Amino acid sequence: MKYEATVKGIVEHIGGLDNLAVANHCATRLRFKLKDITKMNEDALKKVKAVMGVRTMEGNEIQIIIGTDVVTVYDEFMEITGYKEGGGGETQTSGKKKLSLKGIGSIIVEYLSGTVAPVIPIYFGCGMLMAFLTICTNFLGLDAEDGAVKILNAAANAGFYFMPIILGWSACSKLKADPALGALLGMTLVYSDINNVAGLDFLGLPVTQVQYNGSFLPMILGAAFLSFVYRFFKNKIPQACRYFLLPLVTLVISIPVTLVVLGPIGYIAGTKLMWFLNLLAGQFKIGALAVWGFCTPLSIITGMDKAVYFINMEHLNMVGYDNIFPPGGLAGNAAIGSVFAGLVDLKQYVYAGPGLITSPVYISPDGSMTNFYFCLITIAVSALAGFAMTYLFSMRNRSQYDGDAAEEKVEKTEGADTALTGKEKDESVASAAIEQDIVAVVDGKSIPIEEVKDGVFSEKMMGEGIAFLPEDGKVVAPCSGKMSVVYDTGHAYGITGGPAGYDVGLP
Repeated sequence: MKYEATVKGIVEHIGGLDNLAVANHCATRLRFKLKDITKMNEDALKKVKAVMGVRTMEGNEIQIIIGTDVVTVYDEFMEITGYKEGGGGETQTSGKKKLSLKGIGSIIVEYLSGTVAPVIPIYFGCGMLMAFLTICTNFLGLDAEDGAVKILNAAANAGFYFMPIILGWSACSKLKADPALGALLGMTLVYSDINNVAGLDFLGLPVTQVQYNGSFLPMILGAAFLSFVYRFFKNKIPQACRYFLLPLVTLVISIPVTLVVLGPIGYIAGTKLMWFLNLLAGQFKIGALAVWGFCTPLSIITGMDKAVYFINMEHLNMVGYDNIFPPGGLAGNAAIGSVFAGLVDLKQYVYAGPGLITSPVYISPDGSMTNFYFCLITIAVSALAGFAMTYLFSMRNRSQYDGDAAEEKVEKTEGADTALTGKEKDESVASAAIEQDIVAVVDGKSIPIEEVKDGVFSEKMMGEGIAFLPEDGKVVAPCSGKMSVVYDTGHAYGITGGPAGYDVGLP
């Protein structure tokens, strides 16, 4: 296998497979939760082949930075080790830590990200199914009453309707409680005798009438409380009767608390959130879209995109479309495209990731193609805007560097050494080019690379460098040269500059 040595090195330096409590991954990093973080050898782990760096998070979680081949590394890890999540044992911290606002925020983000990420394929699958059926019934002549359409449509709607069940499973898995109990809590919420039923009470306590099918926040709160109850009583109930008594105690406490308190709170919070989003969509939509479109690559890099997925999902469930987050993500990092999407009130009707392949989700359920055409124009405008901005910056850099001191040095070298051979002259030119100045990419204050809060840079995983605190937000190339690396996310570039072909990274 390609990464067998990497897998073995990771297992050895995290303290062995028995020290691993949870294993998953994101786009570029392995995300492991350890039982005892003091058993990890961080310095040795950083030296393992294919490991670009290690970040230690709250709650005994570590992130092992791999890069874009992380899926292959993860798959080989699971295959080579035969790891099965769980394995018993409690996680141990290296000591008591005081919770700060930052720490609490990090815990919330990790909980939301870890809960949402596993259910995204359901949203993708259901969303694309709905888009496919819209195309089939409106443009390919398939009868909406056809059995195949009804079956596929039922499957697509079932994914959204019963979402509280899978959310309960996912949330409890993330919080190390029994996922089956989390799923059962979700089943309870969508059961016909409870879901959207008026006049219920629990021992005299009124149960608010709430429509839970397709909801998100009520389950997020309920599953978190259930996990707390489960873990609280797990070691307090004798082992002999824990198997049947622990589920009973957990459910008897968590179900009524969820129905009487947490479910209504989640519903009200979701309603207020939708009110705020609708306010944005009505009064400040263009500005909100521009900001979100501009920040999308940063949110992907930091993992915040998964933490805000639930807002997008809640909006789609309650309103039937989303005209803020998906259009902003579709425009990527060209805010100009986001502004256009806001001007035409671009809507995404079902959930799917942004991109040309998933663009059918912008087709209106009534078959109207206008919104879909606006989607394609948004993509085109964003691409053209990105190209234009790159071209303008490159022209600025060219005028700044053409005829600069580096060329004078080359000319002087050539004049003084006319007797040099061709190879010697090339080496002389390259040596002069290497002396070309590398200028600041922004106007602002420079700071040492060690002070950057992202360990990938401060620990020099990407090599030596310098950082800036920008003043006007305008970024230019540090030297003249050729764009040799351009990431799809737009978050980093590589420039090969000068006759010597030296490389410069621009994150």
